[in-house]
Amino acid sequence: MKTIKLTDKLTDKLRAMNVRLALYFWLFSIVILGVVSYIYYQTTTQIIVAQVEDNTRLSIEQAASHIEREIEKIQLLSDLIAERPDIIAALESPSDMSDKGLINTFGTFMQGNQLIRSIAILAKNGQFITNNSMMFETLSEDYTEKQWYHAALNSKQMPVLTSIRRGEFTMDKDMWVISIARQITNQKGEHLGVLLIDISYQFIEQYLDTLRLGDAGYSYVITSNRQLVYHHDASFFNDEQKIDQLVVLCERNTGLKNDMGLLMFKSDIAHSNWILVGLSSLDQAEQFRQQLLLIVGGISLLLTVLSLVIAIILSRRITRPVQQLEQALIETGEQWQVLSVDRNAPYEVQSLTTHYNAMVTRIKDLIDDLKEVEEIRRLESIKMLQSQINPHFLYNTLDTIVWLSEFEDTQGVIEVTKSLGDMLRMGLNVEQLTISLESELEYVKNYLTIQQYRYGDRFDYKITGQTDLNRVMVPKLILQPIVENAIYHGISSYDEGGLITIDYFKQQDKLVIVITDNGVGFDNQLPTKQSDMPLGGIGLVNVKRRIALIYGSNYGINIESELAKGTTVRYTLPLY
Repeated sequence: MKTIKLTDKLTDKLRAMNVRLALYFWLFSIVILGVVSYIYYQTTTQIIVAQVEDNTRLSIEQAASHIEREIEKIQLLSDLIAERPDIIAALESPSDMSDKGLINTFGTFMQGNQLIRSIAILAKNGQFITNNSMMFETLSEDYTEKQWYHAALNSKQMPVLTSIRRGEFTMDKDMWVISIARQITNQKGEHLGVLLIDISYQFIEQYLDTLRLGDAGYSYVITSNRQLVYHHDASFFNDEQKIDQLVVLCERNTGLKNDMGLLMFKSDIAHSNWILVGLSSLDQAEQFRQQLLLIVGGISLLLTVLSLVIAIILSRRITRPVQQLEQALIETGEQWQVLSVDRNAPYEVQSLTTHYNAMVTRIKDLIDDLKEVEEIRRLESIKMLQSQINPHFLYNTLDTIVWLSEFEDTQGVIEVTKSLGDMLRMGLNVEQLTISLESELEYVKNYLTIQQYRYGDRFDYKITGQTDLNRVMVPKLILQPIVENAIYHGISSYDEGGLITIDYFKQQDKLVIVITDNGVGFDNQLPTKQSDMPLGGIGLVNVKRRIALIYGSNYGINIESELAKGTTVRYTLPLY
């Protein structure tokens, strides 16, 4: 039993406004903090990754640029050697191939570039001259079948960069060289021999081994014809499967490789068919990301606790005035009485009290208005019924029928009788307060038809308007009293020439109906009560009051009249 009471008490506590406000504010703060933290974390991470990408790309491009410059210098050196007149003369005279002056010249060039391992000139007759008696390939072999030799012959006197030469069965990179071969020709363009310059493999390593590509990152150089030029792991050079993997990797687009967790960038090395490929791991980015995650998480947790405290304080400050007002309402009871609170009460309590008192006043006014409307509705139902059975109107109409019968005007009898029947049928339906404009105009037409037979040629009428407004609903029997007023008080004294016009149209968002007669008129300056005549059982002021009660004070009737010129009555109704 105590457990149930404790549960109910806890439930009621959670349903309290201040608790709910605190929870909602706290949850909203958590969502906002989560979204902001996530956006900040993702944005910062993307910036870091982008920075790593830029650094990696810049490092690869710089390394490629350094290698390009070294290759370009060696190629320029090869042009300088191959075009020397003494070398060309020596190749044209094979007996001079042992000239020590050429060997000394080679030594001079080698002293200017520490990366050059050897310089050799191979004559077309199989003789050679070199600065170093120790060559990495035995020149006694048929070197004319070597790939670099044919490449030099096909290069049209342009230096050709060959792949690495590692010597026989050695994996010592200190013994590896990369060669530049160039064909030597005389002034007639005749082939004399080939210049071969061996460059230390270290000229690539000195630039690529210093690249900062992370713990798992690495770089390699491969030719466009799938030959491996550089890799930090020497075992790759003798493993075709690994070389194929590097070739496939080189053919992929640059950027982040999610399957490897590496960033890849490529750079073509000018003056060669080499491609430098660099793959950088995200070690630094991952380390910074973890630190950022801890910082963001800690700040978010701190702000979450702080938002909870703020939520509790704010919820209490917000709900305290409401609780005070609630207590005041309980004390007031159900008598619809206005409240009074302490003048020094918080603004919220005063504002709520003001609105509550305004609501009570409005409710009282509405109740009074409803009572008045119901009373008016009851009275109008009686008046409309009396209007349709007015003995004077019925007597005049029946007298007209008798008169027409005596003159054997069968058509007139039919029209008057039919019009009277239609009027009585509509008027007896006292429960219908609004009808379509078309029905209201039909009722007026029936009335005017009867009156025309009674008054003869004294007046005529004309009804015009926008037919698309015929379906608009209007209060019942609001036009006939004005028309009746126009006949009895406006043109009944005329022998002929009287005219009543009814026009209806749309103006902005309102329905406007204008009834005009050319009768005797009246003075607009007369008191309003003089125009409140009980015409047809429903006075003019009563019609205006009905319209105001149904639609509000923005709608109603406006009357303009001038003595001896006529009267104009203008209805303004909503487009319902």
